[in-house]
Amino acid sequence: MAKPYLRRGFVDSAADEWAAACEEHGPDASALAGLAAVAVIRDERGDAELFARAAQELEPSHAGAARVLERLGL
Repeated sequence: MAKPYLRRGFVDSAADEWAAACEEHGPDASALAGLAAVAVIRDERGDAELFARAAQELEPSHAGAARVLERLGL
């Protein structure tokens, strides 16, 4: 449900869904990349980089994490 929430502008709900997924099932690259995208929207650059890099540690070729890092100029 997190991606549809984010697409519709419900940033907090998307973040809640991704955070809950990490809490319930452990961190996963897609959830971490989603949290990175939320951090970009919130202009929390440090958190965005942290989440995106963590996603890449789990899945080095994760496209969403790469997009966040590119948007940050990293």
